[in-house]
Amino acid sequence: MENSVLIDRYRKWVIQRGTETFPVTENEEGNLEIESKFALGRVNFYEDDIVELRIDMIRDNTTEFFLHFQLKDLKRAQDLYVEMEEAMRSLKDRQVVHIVLSCTSGLTTSYYAELLNAASKTLNLNYEFKAVSYNRLESEMHGKDMLLLAPQVHFERKKLQEKYPSVLVRNISAQTFGKYDTGTLIEMIKGELQDENALKTPKAVRTQAFFETNKKVLVAGYIQSENENHIIYRYYHNGNIMCSGEIVCEEGSVEEFTQVLDPLVEKYPEIEIIGLSLQCSIEDGVVFLPNHPMHMINVREQLTEKYHRPVVPFNDANMIVTCIYWLQDRYRSIILYFLPDNSNVAGCGLVVGGHLIRGRQHVAGEVKYTQKVLNLSESYDELMKSEEGCAEIIGKTLVTMTATIGPEAIFVYCEHTDLEHIQSVMLESMEERFIPPLHQLHDIKEYMMTGTFLRCIWRLDDFKRKEFGLTHNPYL
Repeated sequence: MENSVLIDRYRKWVIQRGTETFPVTENEEGNLEIESKFALGRVNFYEDDIVELRIDMIRDNTTEFFLHFQLKDLKRAQDLYVEMEEAMRSLKDRQVVHIVLSCTSGLTTSYYAELLNAASKTLNLNYEFKAVSYNRLESEMHGKDMLLLAPQVHFERKKLQEKYPSVLVRNISAQTFGKYDTGTLIEMIKGELQDENALKTPKAVRTQAFFETNKKVLVAGYIQSENENHIIYRYYHNGNIMCSGEIVCEEGSVEEFTQVLDPLVEKYPEIEIIGLSLQCSIEDGVVFLPNHPMHMINVREQLTEKYHRPVVPFNDANMIVTCIYWLQDRYRSIILYFLPDNSNVAGCGLVVGGHLIRGRQHVAGEVKYTQKVLNLSESYDELMKSEEGCAEIIGKTLVTMTATIGPEAIFVYCEHTDLEHIQSVMLESMEERFIPPLHQLHDIKEYMMTGTFLRCIWRLDDFKRKEFGLTHNPYL
């Protein structure tokens, strides 16, 4: 093997990039190995400065990434290694999904499982199907991800979901099952897993599934991005979106919001309520956001008087977690960790036992206070400059919250790090059995808009209930 100066520099650089998530080890031949939970990466060196980058899946030893090049340009070689790291990171989503099909005897589902396994192999999917009779489920459900019920046992779904809370339990429609329709069922599985494992951007029209509503609701929210800030807005009429858009703004002041709201209220005079999603603490309509033009302003009172209809400001993290809660029926207690783009200030939304938790003076979820007392390795500002540092902040924060409320799932919106880094930090302080499933959120706008819409419907219903002396909140 050629031992050139360039090869030595490259080898040292790769070793230095090793992390807890992707540790790098050097073997006796001087080659490097990078191990994750799902794959083994290799950097092999050959004569004439030839470098081989490859990734093999641990479960079946299949090769998922392969590059072979002569090391002449160190920067280019480093870029190629970063691409390999990204490929390894993406493979965590490709672990085998174990799916059980169940009917009364297991006979009809056995044939269906065979067809589905063949289709999965043909389509290069990571699904593994197994047929199990209903009376044998208890002994077969360990380590399974999904349970699909034949029409004969549809009525057992609720009971089974409660019995196996870590498993996604769904019914197979009679039409799909009767035809042994592999294509339709696989597409259904894809959709359910997407919602469950990542909760990708919810479709705005899905709000109609939550409520048969005739409410006219205008919502607007403040969004920070890497380059500029926006006020986004959306008008719902009977559950349908009549208009939506976003406008560049400076800091989301009251004046900037009114510039957006004024023409919409004039165009749609039938609007019944206006909901605002704001990045701040709010109590009785008063905004608490030091060094911001909204600080100590009673936004609810000021804008309600201006527009002659209820205007209700909400905390953005609470709106997002409201949407997440309504998009699924598996978890009753969840945590949202929300770190907006272009911001070092995070917030949390908490749903415990199906109830949105705000706490005394709405301080629940204001994690900026907990972060001041965490045993951080460096200053907060310094840690926020790196992926590992950001993961340390989030992981240690989530450990304290997990130990306090014991959530069934945690959802994270943060572009500065990933779930593997966060989980590795949590494992340093907490046993794995206590750490709930972690889910990554991406496009946050839909969650915010949909959550604010849902909260506005609740407020309108609450106004009506007060007229009749009712106090129960049927939603959250």
